[in-house]
Amino acid sequence: TSSEIELKQKTAKIKECEKLIGKQRNQLLQLQIKNEDLLADLQKEQMNQVQINVKLKTSRELFIALKNHSENLKMSIDRGEEDRDSLRMLAAENIEHIQQLKSRIVEITDGHEKRVSSLKACLKDRDIAIEDLKFSHEKENK
Repeated sequence: TSSEIELKQKTAKIKECEKLIGKQRNQLLQLQIKNEDLLADLQKEQMNQVQINVKLKTSRELFIALKNHSENLKMSIDRGEEDRDSLRMLAAENIEHIQQLKSRIVEITDGHEKRVSSLKACLKDRDIAIEDLKFSHEKENK
């Protein structure tokens, strides 16, 4: 009868719909699992991004510190080179001054030696004159 056929058809259709609902439920569960996995991956990536940002900030700060240190070191080197050049000039001036003093000492020493020789000669002449006077005086007294 027609109502039995209709009932069989509707029952078959219900079974088919139940299968489809079951299949879609499984797909939905799989999509939810996949969504949760993707969400976990996204959270990991966000944490990695935070760590990368911290490392990047630290690297920038380190770079700035190294750059400042490098600039300070360059200024120190420049000052050191200027000081070295100044010291070389002072050393050259000191050497020249020492040479002048040495020449002056030689001149003074030579002058003193001549004067001493002259004084010795005068003393010798005086001693001879005194001896001559003594000798003359003794001759006269005899």
